[in-house]
Amino acid sequence: MSYAELSQAVANRLSSEPGAQALFIAGSYGSGAEDAYSDLDLVVVADQDEHSRLAEAFRSALEQQAAVVFWRERKGRNRLVNAITEDWRRCDLFMASAIDFAQQRRSQDGLKVLFDRIKLYRGLPDKLPSATPDRTKVMYIVNEFLRVLGLMSVGLGRSEHVLLVKGAGLLRDLLTDLMLEESPQPDRGGALHLSRLLTPAQISLLEGLPYPAPNRDDVITAHVRTAAAFLPIARRLSQELEIVWPDAFERATRRRLALEGVTLDCA
Repeated sequence: MSYAELSQAVANRLSSEPGAQALFIAGSYGSGAEDAYSDLDLVVVADQDEHSRLAEAFRSALEQQAAVVFWRERKGRNRLVNAITEDWRRCDLFMASAIDFAQQRRSQDGLKVLFDRIKLYRGLPDKLPSATPDRTKVMYIVNEFLRVLGLMSVGLGRSEHVLLVKGAGLLRDLLTDLMLEESPQPDRGGALHLSRLLTPAQISLLEGLPYPAPNRDDVITAHVRTAAAFLPIARRLSQELEIVWPDAFERATRRRLALEGVTLDCA
């Protein structure tokens, strides 16, 4: 069963539901950037009181093709359903009202129409403008990095080296998030195609960071090297966005780490 067949089976089932106003293919298949490892992302437009009924119809359509072995619903104003079939076909259904759909970052070049009873597609722009860094998010990333970095002193003091391995991973994730803020791609898609969004130099920098073993020397090295990579990028981006750098927080963090014998290798 191909994803094209799967999407058509879902479209046939949901089109029989009067509450389903439109159904689109989004994600990689919607933009034509899919590969052999892409999943199927569907977006159905419907009022919130129709979401439960449409989730049941969606599952019924999948079950007619293959047994569903994983099912998760994230409920709220907009609902997200994640499903995996026994042949490991991954299919997600996002449900939103017409008003919420119109307020999302959508464009014609990122969607394929399965049906559209209320003519939403023709009101979308041809494509989205290039993305720019989110000032609020950058501020959060910078401060969270310094907070997690400073917590290394607690882990070292308690000899919690296993937790410090996790801390090193958190710092690396924050560095990755900061790099993603510089990506001009208007639709950053899912989490499993990082190399499409970052430059070769950024990927090389991330690949060069150490993945520590749970011992004092390794976790210190991983934290220090990640900080040395993060701070220059964060300062430059903060300056470009006219963000006031948290000098007092950085100085306090450096002093706290020094008490455990840790000195950062970056100015």
